[in-house]
Amino acid sequence: MEKGAAIIYSATVKAAEALHAWLEAQGKRNVLYHGRMPKRARTEAQDAFMGGASTMVATNAFGMGIDRADIRAVIHYQLPGSLEAYYQEAGRAGRDGKEARCTLLYDHSDRRLQLYFAGKLPLHRRKVERMALYARGTACRWRAILEYFDERAPFERCGHCDACVAPAPAPEAPVLQVRREATLQVGDQVQVPRYGAGVVQSVGDDRVAVELPRRGIREFIPRFVRRVLRRKER
Repeated sequence: MEKGAAIIYSATVKAAEALHAWLEAQGKRNVLYHGRMPKRARTEAQDAFMGGASTMVATNAFGMGIDRADIRAVIHYQLPGSLEAYYQEAGRAGRDGKEARCTLLYDHSDRRLQLYFAGKLPLHRRKVERMALYARGTACRWRAILEYFDERAPFERCGHCDACVAPAPAPEAPVLQVRREATLQVGDQVQVPRYGAGVVQSVGDDRVAVELPRRGIREFIPRFVRRVLRRKER
């Protein structure tokens, strides 16, 4: 991959400042940008990056109007709040048409952080859960993004993302057996003990994501999820 610039996104000011300081301590010069900085400092940081600085560490406050062509990497140090935000921020890489790399680092605690930001708003919380499902998923990344935006993928696998280049190893037989017994599919109406009725959003080898009324999307072990049989199936 050719040399170029990189943007490292974090979800909080605290994380951005810590990462900026750590990189500096390793001898990696970088520019810091977040919304709590004075306007003049933000302008200077943006000008420095657009003027040739190789690395920007920032929160999502950075990005509007940024069109630097040689960004070779966009790294999400923490989980973004939605797939819309991730797609927009990752899309700043490779605008010159040359190879670029987008990396998403996932820690389960980041999901809780974004749910805290979303508060009690059902739509924002659903977006966080969908973003977390994407981060943990094993399906083709490009296909998952296209389907999220209601676009038909012209391929089964893109051949470029981590899920296609280095797919996850097949699970052990007992886990597969549980999944076959469950026979769950996306869109199935199901019942979950203590949680009630819901609709399957995704099916993994060891987890099933179910959207529950007023609870958002939750994950369960497949054996606890029971598909509701339609009348003609009984």
